[in-house]
Amino acid sequence: MLLGWFHPPVPVKTIEGDVRHDISHVQAAREQLLQWTQRGPKWYLAAYACLDAIDAQGSPHEVRKAFIEAAKEEGMLLPDL
Repeated sequence: MLLGWFHPPVPVKTIEGDVRHDISHVQAAREQLLQWTQRGPKWYLAAYACLDAIDAQGSPHEVRKAFIEAAKEEGMLLPDL
């Protein structure tokens, strides 16, 4: 798998709730996290996982797992199609 990519993508909604994004890259997960207004404990774990992966200290798979948990915590996770 290419550097930074993970599969399957994680479906999340935008802050406005009107657009679906299928996140499949570490950088996209990071950018999505920065847009969320609520930042609970799982948000911080996901943010740190993104930074670790960007610094080659973590894996995209770890980012995906943490991002899913953060999206659940923030109410941003959408069901798979």
